Amino acid sequence: MVVKAEKTFPRHLLIAILSAALLSPVLSAQQEEEEEKETKADTISWVQGDFANALGKAKAEQKKIFVYFWADGSAQSGKFYEETLKSDQITAALNGFVSYSARTNDQAGYDLLQKFGVNVLPASLFIEADGEVEDAVLGFLTADGFQTELDRIAKGEYTVSYFREQASDPKDFEAQFQLAVKLQDVGDQDGFQEVVDAIKEADPKGKTERGALLHFADLYTALFAGVQSQQDALAVDMKPMYEFAEKAKNRTVRWTAWDRIGNTHYSLGRTLESRQAFRKAVDNAPDNQIIYWGHNIANAAWNMREFLPGDDKKAVLKLSLKALKKAEKAVKTGDDEQSSYGFTGARPFDDADPFIASRLYTLAGAYFMNDSTGKATATLEKALKLDPENQQIKSRLAQFELVKKK
Repeated sequence: MVVKAEKTFPRHLLIAILSAALLSPVLSAQQEEEEEKETKADTISWVQGDFANALGKAKAEQKKIFVYFWADGSAQSGKFYEETLKSDQITAALNGFVSYSARTNDQAGYDLLQKFGVNVLPASLFIEADGEVEDAVLGFLTADGFQTELDRIAKGEYTVSYFREQASDPKDFEAQFQLAVKLQDVGDQDGFQEVVDAIKEADPKGKTERGALLHFADLYTALFAGVQSQQDALAVDMKPMYEFAEKAKNRTVRWTAWDRIGNTHYSLGRTLESRQAFRKAVDNAPDNQIIYWGHNIANAAWNMREFLPGDDKKAVLKLSLKALKKAEKAVKTGDDEQSSYGFTGARPFDDADPFIASRLYTLAGAYFMNDSTGKATATLEKALKLDPENQQIKSRLAQFELVKKK
């Protein structure tokens, strides 16, 4: 799987890198000596010089290349280096790779970042000796979490090659799309688009689930093409999106369409239309979307609680309870049920307590809007025990206790 990162920048945008400072091509003897000491102190054997040196070493040793993209001033990069890469278990595990450090403040590192389409820092790319990217791990992971990824990649599980093999049947659109997502995750946007276009060409009427989802994405893009402002967006006639959602026979396709409609209205400040669309999305939500999507929708409902009728409030409570139950199961099994949507395999829950606490926090809000203040307060107290420094939980608990005393 590709672990979803805590992103500093939106994924669809290129990273805005601060002005790259070119290093002097000639280092003094003292600088070279300090750099050598620094490399040894890391205990990771970093290849020095150009990336071509790493490719040559990988060919000679028949190993994959681990490229670490980072930047000065990136808090997550520093945290990943100090807490993860410098840990004994990771430095030992990386002996099975050729390691190369790409500091993106430097011109060479920045050029490499652009070459591989990296748009999240820190980023760990795993590249074959022929220069083809095999996998990517984006953002910060603990040592245990990163070890799980290294083991998976070493075994060839859920890598680009793995998905290419799975997608050998051109009529298996879901496998094809899994490959497309993987290619996008490793920065191969052209490869992603090529696979997506092939799916749409093979299913021009969107009769399959994946084909229908891609056609809906095209519909949305076409409707909002050329939109430059919120005023422009407000003028867009969304009727074709409604017609698509209402005619869709597949539950996942209906959920996707209503969710997009709801999000679009929400972003434009149309509370009533947003609420109506989200309610239809909730009614069609696949089980494997409850942990994350369901949780987020229940949170959004809190902000719209004054506009929600009683039936919608009850639906939010039911959704919140289901999200908590599934989250608790996911922590025990390591499976967050996201395999059908581009993420495959078990996910290590390094922060299980805050993960559950956030679901309890949302559930408390659902209880409160259903006039169950006692249950809301008790649920927040459970959340605070799991995440005692969380200021949001403390603030809401104080708010609920004031209401309870009245």
